[in-house]
Amino acid sequence: FRKKIEEYSPNFIYQRFSGKTFFVCRLAKKLGIPIILEVNGFGDWLSNFDIYRKNLLKKFLNNIFRKKVLHLIENYNFKNSSIIVTVSKVIKNNLTEIGVPEEKILIMPNGVDTDKFNHKISNSTLSKRIKRELKISKNNRIVGFAGTFGPWHGIENLVSAVSKIEENNKNKDIIFLLMGDGVLKKYAVDKISKFNNVIIF
Repeated sequence: FRKKIEEYSPNFIYQRFSGKTFFVCRLAKKLGIPIILEVNGFGDWLSNFDIYRKNLLKKFLNNIFRKKVLHLIENYNFKNSSIIVTVSKVIKNNLTEIGVPEEKILIMPNGVDTDKFNHKISNSTLSKRIKRELKISKNNRIVGFAGTFGPWHGIENLVSAVSKIEENNKNKDIIFLLMGDGVLKKYAVDKISKFNNVIIF
């Protein structure tokens, strides 16, 4: 990896932050190459979810590795990166709270193509074809989710929302179309597959 970097001689390195490694940041520092670090979350935050605490061994690993070792790795990456890019003010605030200088952080929100994703799409030819293929009535409203079934995407909130909407949906005209995979997919399936109006891929 080092040989490739020296051969290519980049002006900077862009890394999507992983809480389990610091070697890219260390190598960039050693070679004098600026590194731009994309940060979307913290290991400490993820370690608080029940998925990491199902038995005594995982509790031990959670306390020793995820909360202590990952904290050290995160601090090293944050300290030695040239610029930190994040998608929200919330993560920026989290970074400044642990000592990252505000001027070092750039917020770049996730974008969406409003020509493809807008309220008019419900009457489009594509929408009608999808409803037909999935055997969904043309009068049904679709609530969709596409992404990773992970704690950082609020899957527990999604499951709760589906349950509450279903309880109050007197007309039974809402279809939930959930697409993706991840560690919490089985949890979601177990909780909401009992509803007839839930389609999960």
